[in-house]
Amino acid sequence: MRSWRWYSKVLFALLLAAYAYWVWPTPWRDEGYVTNPSGVQMQVRVHRITGRAQFLSYYGWEDQKPRPRPAP
Repeated sequence: MRSWRWYSKVLFALLLAAYAYWVWPTPWRDEGYVTNPSGVQMQVRVHRITGRAQFLSYYGWEDQKPRPRPAP
């Protein structure tokens, strides 16, 4: 069996780096669909590191707005 030539090693390293950059690991975790109070189902994703949630709307991904606290 022939040993790998330098360009085969470089090609393999580039493919591995491209896979690591674009495919794994993705920073977003898909949480599925939730239903808002008006009855519309929206797709939700959560950032794995920061915990920030976003939902998919007609305008693209939007941050989840914090809920107002009830008055005491």
